[in-house]
Amino acid sequence: MKKILVLLSILLVSTSALAQRNLLRYADIEFNLKRYEHAGSQYAKAYQTKKTYYAAKRAAQSYDYIQSYEKAYEWWSKVIDFEQTDRSDYISYARATILSGRDLQKSSIVLSEQERALVYGNASIPMNKGIEFRPLERYNQLGSDYGLSTVKDGEYYFVSDRAIEAKTQKKSLRLDARKRMSTQERYRLNDRGYHGIFRDSGNGSIAPVSVDLDGVYHLSMPSFFKQQDVKESKQEVIFTAVLRQKQSRKSTITEAYPALYRAEVDEDGSFVRVSSLPFNQPKTYGVMHGIVHDNKLYFSSNMPGGSGGFDLYYAELIGDAYGPAVNLGSQINGPANEVFPYIHQNELYFSSDRSESLGGLDIYTTNLNLQSQVRNMGIPYNSKQDDFGYFVDGAGEKYISSDRGKSESRDDIYSLVMLYDRYKMRVMTEGGGILDGSQDLELKILGADGKELLMKITDGKVSELEAGDYTVSIKKKGYFPARIPLKVRGEGKEQEVNYTLIPIPYKQVIAIDTIYYELDKHAIREDAALKLNVASDVLGLFKDFGMNITSHTDSRASDAYNERLSKKRAQSAAKYLKNKGVDENVMTLEWRGRKELVNPCGVGVDCPELLHEQNRRSILSLQLYPDVNKDYELPEGLTYITSTEQLIEFLRKKIIAAKDSLKAAQKVEDKVTQKPVQKLQEKPAQKVEEKVTQKPVQKLQEKPSQKVEEKVTQKPVQKVEDKSAQKAEKSSENKSQVLAPKVEQKTKEGLKPNRVTKYSSDTTNASVALVNESNRGGYYLVQESWETEQVAVKRADELSKELNTLVYLIAPLQDKSKHYKLAIAKYESYEEVHKIINKMREKYKNKKMWMLDYQ
Repeated sequence: MKKILVLLSILLVSTSALAQRNLLRYADIEFNLKRYEHAGSQYAKAYQTKKTYYAAKRAAQSYDYIQSYEKAYEWWSKVIDFEQTDRSDYISYARATILSGRDLQKSSIVLSEQERALVYGNASIPMNKGIEFRPLERYNQLGSDYGLSTVKDGEYYFVSDRAIEAKTQKKSLRLDARKRMSTQERYRLNDRGYHGIFRDSGNGSIAPVSVDLDGVYHLSMPSFFKQQDVKESKQEVIFTAVLRQKQSRKSTITEAYPALYRAEVDEDGSFVRVSSLPFNQPKTYGVMHGIVHDNKLYFSSNMPGGSGGFDLYYAELIGDAYGPAVNLGSQINGPANEVFPYIHQNELYFSSDRSESLGGLDIYTTNLNLQSQVRNMGIPYNSKQDDFGYFVDGAGEKYISSDRGKSESRDDIYSLVMLYDRYKMRVMTEGGGILDGSQDLELKILGADGKELLMKITDGKVSELEAGDYTVSIKKKGYFPARIPLKVRGEGKEQEVNYTLIPIPYKQVIAIDTIYYELDKHAIREDAALKLNVASDVLGLFKDFGMNITSHTDSRASDAYNERLSKKRAQSAAKYLKNKGVDENVMTLEWRGRKELVNPCGVGVDCPELLHEQNRRSILSLQLYPDVNKDYELPEGLTYITSTEQLIEFLRKKIIAAKDSLKAAQKVEDKVTQKPVQKLQEKPAQKVEEKVTQKPVQKLQEKPSQKVEEKVTQKPVQKVEDKSAQKAEKSSENKSQVLAPKVEQKTKEGLKPNRVTKYSSDTTNASVALVNESNRGGYYLVQESWETEQVAVKRADELSKELNTLVYLIAPLQDKSKHYKLAIAKYESYEEVHKIINKMREKYKNKKMWMLDYQ
């Protein structure tokens, strides 16, 4: 019985050993046929039958070849447990550890510098986080799909192994056929159908391309071209093919290398009139992956005389003939394989499995004239697995082919997607100068949550922003800070944006209005109070602003008296504003006496009282940004401006709105109290042409040396003159009043209201329109003023004849001067008068005129 058991044990061991030998023999055949995936599975079965170093290492090598990094790591982990393990096995294990995404530092392996170069690569690999490659679902199926190219817009070609095997029924031929191809081409043959070229015609259908070539196993990598400098050049194509070779009587194994073929492209996309290139030696070496550029054919080959593996070559294309094959040299080629050449915009792209790659084939680039260093295109162009077939279509869209992220060698076509837009930002001055970071410029990009993005941006630098809403924040001392919304679409576009910073207009003044006074008075009149109320409201809107009050007198009386009187007028206006809640610290007062008259009514000049009144005034002006050491924000309602004029216009509109609001409120109050609607009568000189009223302010702006700002408390204390002197000065001003033309208190009898009255003389018939209480609305350009109705009517007739225009006779309208005014034009708005007044002066030979507001 014991003998029987021993015999059975021997039989079982013998049977197991025989089974393993059969499995290893079959696995070796598959390995030699470059069918690495199938070979790996057979070595794994043999290893399960009997654990041997040979079976484990062969399995690891098989999975290395097809970049199945997880399986390669699993089998190299088994290999290093055997006593036969050598140093190269540890290097392979280390590389599999890295490529499978594990931390090599956790292992006990210590690498030399040379070994580290083999494992990690000799150069750092760049990474572009602004892009990614996404599978092109239109073309990708379960098998291999790769090598996208195009012949014209909307018509694409690619390589696939879809459904070819079942249709051709050539499986038995594939099993005993040895195809000697590039490393990359070998990976295409793992237990899949034959590779063919497919055409997407753009009408929704995808179909295999008909190729006029017999005995084809595999077709791949079509590249389309037309010869330059050739009349009626045809559309042609260069493609790679593996043909069936004649079998030897003594062998059942045939060997075939890939070769290049040239054909014409028919209207239906078929490849016709196919010819073999003279470089082909399919029994000896491979020639593949051709592309034509500038009448030069670039291709990959392992022909004798190369640097090792497959090298890149070129040959001149001369009609249907070819020049000799020229190796691109050591700058491109090396001991590894250089395959899949492609040229775009004078840049040469190719794939290589050199030691510094991320794994498998990586895509590299250099200038076509070979004057620049070869560089790895980095992540995400490259991955741990094979990356090849770089291509750019007519629209600029970029594509690659890769088996990234797959446990088996299955290629897909990927298209590049930009995750960011690239912004080049510059910050300019209002005059067009450039502000940069060296001038304390701060430029930030804020996300939708208001938080600053972790990026340093300076003038002229490029920032990459993904799709979303952002805010650009710009700051610089002495300038208004800017906050500009930025919407990024994330379409991969290059954007150049210029932003403008505006300097803060420190202490600049803007006239709000002018108020007027009675003769020898400094009390605030009713019409002046309305304007001061507007000034108070405007200061309430702009907390950072101050108020400048500059007061004047007419020319009558002495300089000393008028100096004191103008001071009192400035103080009265300031006191009124203080009572309205305006902080006295934001007000600056100036008094000029009779030094700055707005008309020719100087000392000793006989003028109507109306013209003297124009000089008895206080100019109310906003003083912008008074503290030169402070950084101010833009007023509420503004976030970004590109010129100082935008700010001034914004403030003017706010001032006008405040005036309108106060007028509306006054009307409502009158209606509520049921009082007769009675507008405050502005003195005839209230709406003096803007250029005249702003003359003192303009002078302040143009002459910085002149005092712009002087508070009441800072003004030199005026000496108190004795009463007799004051009386004498007052008496002098009163005398001047007596000498002025006396106003006659005449009634408006004979002047009919609300109608146009015609007056006639011996020489002319001219129209004169009466303006009285019932029809007084509007803005008038007044040219003359007369004391009596009789004189005014007569002069109106003469003026109408002289100017050949309608003259408005304005009767006294509850104003205290009791004069009759003659106006030569009427407008509906202040803005119209302001625009036309200078032109009217020129038209009427520079005659003096002023504006009356009877709104």
